[in-house]
Amino acid sequence: MSFSFVPRARGVAKFSAPLRFSSVVFNALATADALEDAAAPEGPSWPPTGARIARARADALFAHWEGEEPIERPPTAAEQRAYQSFCEARQRWRATSSADPTKFASFKIASNDGWIVSAAEAKVVADALAAVLADDEQFELLADILDLAGDAAVASLRKGLERFRAFNAKCAAAEGYEVW
Repeated sequence: MSFSFVPRARGVAKFSAPLRFSSVVFNALATADALEDAAAPEGPSWPPTGARIARARADALFAHWEGEEPIERPPTAAEQRAYQSFCEARQRWRATSSADPTKFASFKIASNDGWIVSAAEAKVVADALAAVLADDEQFELLADILDLAGDAAVASLRKGLERFRAFNAKCAAAEGYEVW
């Protein structure tokens, strides 16, 4: 499994990394004191509260709309409105950010669940990574935290963080990105 960081604007190439890269970014942002270590908020419920859709039908509709299975009876207009409402709530939930605009919410790099990283959040990440990369003491601390030994491992860390910093800087100037 891996992470795909997908820009929300055209013209910026996506950034892919193995799942373990999340611990590298987590520790780099923590080293720069730019991380809010927070649990993800609870997502919206399906079907939405007040929707009159039986559980079995709701499960079948969800699987159909998420592209997993065909459905026998076409969705009604009310079911379509309920799903649209759910999708809007899910987008707002995925865009949840830290209450502190100088910090990045850790849950957005803890999973590849489609989190939306705004342009402002991408700037926080880019600036924090730039600070770690520019400060030899912070970078050495990060390498120690990650238990890296040898010049090749440290050079690989620097290269990976610089690529991710550059990606975030581009997305900060655009519309942010999604984490898949």
